[in-house]
Amino acid sequence: MWAFVLIMFDGLLGFLLSLGGALILIGRKNWGTETASIALVIKLVALNLLLFYIEQFATIITAGYQFIILQGIYFYQRKYIKKPIAA
Repeated sequence: MWAFVLIMFDGLLGFLLSLGGALILIGRKNWGTETASIALVIKLVALNLLLFYIEQFATIITAGYQFIILQGIYFYQRKYIKKPIAA
């Protein structure tokens, strides 16, 4: 039961991450980085919690890697995406 939920949830979040990457590639950087960062936050908070429940300590490196990727997305947003100034 938990394995099925894990697979479905991971597939959905993988799709959202792929969508975010595709949006960045076609030039929709704001939408792409927002989609990717939301998917990674959900993956770190919810999916990894479920994965820790199933596989305990086997996911520590994966969670660390995902956190580093999330910080890279935030750095990219701050450095390269200019926010419009409200009038």
